[in-house]
Amino acid sequence: MAKWAVPQRYCRLELYQGRALLNKTNILSRLDANYKISFTTSETVSGAVNETNIEISGLTNETMLYLSTSFTEWIEGSIRNEIILDAGYDSLHGVIFDGDVIEAIPNLDQADYTIKLKCMSYYDKMNNEQFSFSFPGSVPATVIAGAFAAKLGFGFFSDVENEIFVDNYNYINKNIVQHLRNLANISGLDVYTSQNMVFIKTRGKPLRRYPVLRLDYRDFIGSPEPTPLGCNVRIKLNPSIATGQRVLVKSLKFKTLESVGYVIQSYSHSGDTKGSKWQTNITLIREDFYNADRKKRA
Repeated sequence: MAKWAVPQRYCRLELYQGRALLNKTNILSRLDANYKISFTTSETVSGAVNETNIEISGLTNETMLYLSTSFTEWIEGSIRNEIILDAGYDSLHGVIFDGDVIEAIPNLDQADYTIKLKCMSYYDKMNNEQFSFSFPGSVPATVIAGAFAAKLGFGFFSDVENEIFVDNYNYINKNIVQHLRNLANISGLDVYTSQNMVFIKTRGKPLRRYPVLRLDYRDFIGSPEPTPLGCNVRIKLNPSIATGQRVLVKSLKFKTLESVGYVIQSYSHSGDTKGSKWQTNITLIREDFYNADRKKRA
């Protein structure tokens, strides 16, 4: 009888003093699955900043102090340390978060040091800096989103079926997150950032740059949960998924879910190197939902 092989979990966390350099000479710490690391990340097409919460136990005093003093608002010239979290399985792993440590709360009450970290992707660019954009007349929403990307120094990708024009866009002294949400509200499109890119796409439609993700009983943890807009699924931790990706679901319990395609609206990765949780939670929207809604309103 063949032995059932359980995939080996993979987890690697790197801490940098300030922004990561290509030669990686400023690495403060590399932590792997021998430490107790628990994390929850999130990403969505709503325009919100990608966030993660991390708790690490078994630290040395030196590493904990690096983390806990990474950034303090009132210290002049202080910097934010960068964290890169790579997780999954030995056969499939990848970076699920790359961002800045915003808040670090150490716990000195235990024999081994523990710290809780709140992190965000590109916090200063997305939240702290204020920008003004003014486009007189009628301008394509894709042109405005492209201007956001250029200001951030990000790449830009557009996948809009029918160009939407915005009249007299004039939004001053706002951070990029507010601009993204404002443009999404005005245009009715999805406008968001992911992996150093600004995306704009037709709401409820998948991005054609990604392959179709096919999910069945081998991927699921539990059963899919139908919702009025689509369904929610829990799967084995998969670092390769992306917001806006098209998904096909094959469910033994809910056969009706197989009749349409879905789009990833949001997802989160949750893991604990010393616990049972090692999963990806996905919110899926039916591809035909917004089409049906538009026809109803028409």
